[in-house]
Amino acid sequence: MWNSWFGGFSEPSDYANAEMPSVNIQAIIISSIFVVPYLAFLIILPGVRQKRLITLAIITLTALIGAVLAVSLYLPGWTGGSARIVAQLRSHVNERMRARMGVNVGLTSINITLRYEQRVMEDPYSRIDMSQLYYNEKFDISGGTRFLLNRASEWLPSSLAVSSMVDELRSAYQRGLPYPILSVLEYFSLNQDAFDWGRHYRTAGHYTSAAVSFSLACWSLAVVFLLLVPHYYGRAILLTGLSALFACLLYLVMAPCQLEIGFIGTDGNRTIMRMSFQWAFYCVFGVGELVSVVGFACNYRL
Repeated sequence: MWNSWFGGFSEPSDYANAEMPSVNIQAIIISSIFVVPYLAFLIILPGVRQKRLITLAIITLTALIGAVLAVSLYLPGWTGGSARIVAQLRSHVNERMRARMGVNVGLTSINITLRYEQRVMEDPYSRIDMSQLYYNEKFDISGGTRFLLNRASEWLPSSLAVSSMVDELRSAYQRGLPYPILSVLEYFSLNQDAFDWGRHYRTAGHYTSAAVSFSLACWSLAVVFLLLVPHYYGRAILLTGLSALFACLLYLVMAPCQLEIGFIGTDGNRTIMRMSFQWAFYCVFGVGELVSVVGFACNYRL
């Protein structure tokens, strides 16, 4: 048909699929904010005549603190879990696949990944190519309050306000996401009796995000003191470390890390995905301890 009269001498208009990027663009942008100035400092470091090692240590520590706080504030990595499961991709089909399921919870968002490993049960009527199946979905769990505009052009809180997770779950249904992803979203969207994990995660993320933001503000103040009045740097950095430790304490107390999500395992039995603390929690905790020790040493000459 294409080689007919209307085809002319042009090639068929076959374009490649618009795939999602395999790298985290947000992580690269946040990291570059700290890496680029630090590399510039390393270039001019040989020109420093006195106290070169101390200057290198202080600048490295300061850049590390800011990078860890900023990354932990925006990227999902405070709690999470993973499991190898056997799942059904969609309804009304007999096909089953073996996949790797991962969940990463942040302060304001949750990231769910589903990677295909092997087909377990065939369906003769299915036309889906699962060999390249990979889902990497991000959902908002901040649960902000909605506002309505009344006739007097005033913004008023809506009495029908619902959490953002309910909207995310409804959107996932409309998009036709796989069953395992919908199962995880249902756990986070429920808010009744003992099924209130989503509310606890939203509350923990809200207060922890405020504490981390305060710690990041103290870090910014420490950078200003380092450049203008260095003898106040120790006090600001001590306050940064204490606020980071307080943020970890808030998340430790308020986050429901006992959440367990059940799936069918690769052996046919029930397997449990257990949520536990991840890299962001431990990085902020480690930075908080290190900075607190440095702050005490600078202020009290230990």
